Amino acid sequence: MLGVRRTLSNFEELAHSNVTIDGKPALLVFYRGGIQKSNNLPVEFLSAFIPSGNTYTKVTVWCIEPLFHDMQPAFEKIVTSYRTTGRISAAADTTKP
Repeated sequence: MLGVRRTLSNFEELAHSNVTIDGKPALLVFYRGGIQKSNNLPVEFLSAFIPSGNTYTKVTVWCIEPLFHDMQPAFEKIVTSYRTTGRISAAADTTKP
């Protein structure tokens, strides 16, 4: 959230709530601000922060402010339907030419 505060103009946290996503406790955060590179276009965001061991997964959806409230129910379904697919790892290539 610190990075978002620096990136958006007029940052404002609107609400937050505790939820369960993928069987884990998570935090939903609603916030808004202006996108500085687009003449401070007002945008609203919904981010979910989902813990997994020592890391967090952040899932974010956003829309320009006048349309966000129309999309909010769909956004909440998208974010809360997040499911992990397991850990992705890359094995070293041990083949020789």
